[in-house]
Amino acid sequence: MENFLQNQRGDVFSGVALLIYVFDIESRDFPRDLETFRTVLEALYDGSPDARLFCLFHKMDLVQEELRESLFFERETILRQVSHMFNDIVVLGTSIWDETLYKVPPEPARTNERRPGHRSSSH
Repeated sequence: MENFLQNQRGDVFSGVALLIYVFDIESRDFPRDLETFRTVLEALYDGSPDARLFCLFHKMDLVQEELRESLFFERETILRQVSHMFNDIVVLGTSIWDETLYKVPPEPARTNERRPGHRSSSH
């Protein structure tokens, strides 16, 4: 990732219509993950300020059921704050054990569909 961000930034992040960024909800270092995300967003904004963002919190099924919604909302709020320079961001929770990964629209660059059980919106 660092190579792309330092040496190939212009090539990789120029002319991007859509970025799909996956966070592992089990990560033990969310602040570090968030810092990497910020760096990617800066590079994306420099090269493609009109890009759409899809952010996935993967492995949500591994979070205790009573904590899932609050953790998702907390992380979604942080992502929306960090990505304020983009007009269009969709945030979804996914799992390897069900069809949530397949529910990501096949043509995400063209959809504004709201997902039941997930918060997604265009700003």
